[in-house]
Amino acid sequence: MTEITLVRHGETNYNARGLIQGASSDIPLNETGQEQAAQLRVHLDMSRYDRIISSDLLRAFSTARILNKEANLPIEQDDRLRELNPGDWDGKAVAPLKKEFPGAFDDLGFLTPDYATVANGETFPAVRDRLLDGAKSYIEKYPDGHLLFVSHGFAIRALVAELLHLADLYQLAQMQNTGVARVVVHPDDLLTRLVFYNRGFSNQII
Repeated sequence: MTEITLVRHGETNYNARGLIQGASSDIPLNETGQEQAAQLRVHLDMSRYDRIISSDLLRAFSTARILNKEANLPIEQDDRLRELNPGDWDGKAVAPLKKEFPGAFDDLGFLTPDYATVANGETFPAVRDRLLDGAKSYIEKYPDGHLLFVSHGFAIRALVAELLHLADLYQLAQMQNTGVARVVVHPDDLLTRLVFYNRGFSNQII
């Protein structure tokens, strides 16, 4: 069985300002995000993991490097773990877009599949396929591995939903910054057990 622990990156200024942050918004962690990652490191048993695989976007890779500061695990970047690309809406404020395009947002203010047409963005199925392709490659390579993925809020929801065969991402909550999820996946058929989801750094993670 392959165990995959998934961490969302720490806070950025885009997160703090309520802006849409996607694959082409390659901005750094802010001070709060750096502190969140440092706090998370205290509560993660880094000896559990064999290696870290991170999105190549700066906010995720910076989080991964902070987590790896003392563990010195093998770490690699993979662009398949990038966030959804929201097209023309990257860097835009959610509130005015939601007012103009209400069908593109759910009641919590998160994008719906309908957004892609008006924003020229990446579709939900494309993100799910991309994340699953990345995960499958590591599950195949490390069938007994304990892997730490550092990625993004929508991307993590997409991967967990795909592994659990959930029809709608609405069935999963958005991950908080430096929120943590864990799945155990059978390499032969990708049968997946969700161990926990969106656990914060204030809880001990074992």
